[in-house]
Amino acid sequence: MNKIFIIFIGVIFFLLSNKSIDKKNLVQWCSERKLNWDDFLGTPDTINNPLADAAVFTSLEITKNEFIDGLPRLEVKSFFIKSKSWRIVNDSSTLAHEQLHFDIAEIYARKIRKAFDSLNKLKVNHSGPYSKVFSILAQEKNEYNMLYDLNVYSNKEKQKEWSLIVAKELEELQAYELKCNE
Repeated sequence: MNKIFIIFIGVIFFLLSNKSIDKKNLVQWCSERKLNWDDFLGTPDTINNPLADAAVFTSLEITKNEFIDGLPRLEVKSFFIKSKSWRIVNDSSTLAHEQLHFDIAEIYARKIRKAFDSLNKLKVNHSGPYSKVFSILAQEKNEYNMLYDLNVYSNKEKQKEWSLIVAKELEELQAYELKCNE
């Protein structure tokens, strides 16, 4: 049963974890490491977006293909993709805006970790609920990012408000923060 679960969950989340991306192309979210303009290595798309754009994704990985007490050990990390992120500006307010997108990805990685922890506490040992939680929260992350852009775009006061909101959410979910480079 455990081997079947590992294979099944691995197939479900393989595309989500995008293992083919070179690790040097990724920045794992870390409270001690903020994005800088040198991280933005992609080719600018000036037609669709006149300002900097950051590509952030949440990656789900199975660690060591282990079961602990018959339950899956799943690890969620949030990454910034350097080769897909680009800029045509060089100002600190745009960089702060893009950093907040990365922070939002981390909020949702923590929400997924928390939900997986709850499923483990309920002794759920089949993949369906884990897959559903991941899909729902990944979609919520996308919607939250769109809401952030709609509310903040080029508005410094709104950017400050959202910075406080995101910082508070990160703090509330601090129990689910991974150590840097874990």
